[in-house]
Amino acid sequence: MKFLAPAALAIAPVLALTIPQGAAAQGYMPNRIVTAFDEQTLVQAAGELDATVQKVRQGEVEAYAITFQGNVKALAYLYACENGTACSGLRMVALMERPDGMDDAAFVSALEDRNRQQRLAKFYRTPAGKAVAERYLVADGGIAMANVRTEMALFRNQILQFARALYPAAAE
Repeated sequence: MKFLAPAALAIAPVLALTIPQGAAAQGYMPNRIVTAFDEQTLVQAAGELDATVQKVRQGEVEAYAITFQGNVKALAYLYACENGTACSGLRMVALMERPDGMDDAAFVSALEDRNRQQRLAKFYRTPAGKAVAERYLVADGGIAMANVRTEMALFRNQILQFARALYPAAAE
């Protein structure tokens, strides 16, 4: 399976900073109501999935590279932030290459099929021809930390399912 490293999205040199996982993951409280997304929330939810989080900078854009078990990679972006913090939106994105030998029509058809079959993530093709899986969460009104973790797990599963559909030989 060809998951693209988070740097594949880079539009400028990327600066990566490792975020300590252990201390933040110990603070995970499933019933805590998240009213705004932040770095700590991402690290805690990902830690519950045995995933790692690394802060990356792409030019002026700050993102978080998440690596799930099985080397499944995604990027998370915080949106709708007040004063650079207290963000009410969380966008998760994963990229995959079109398999060798698959023509563009079959690739587009696979993306359309995924959108019809699974509504937990949006799948589309970039102008450069890569597949994108995307999920957006909103914290307005509050969301339980356990739900943030579950949404992250569901997104990871959507990425894996689509990758297995694109690369059946690699899944065996």
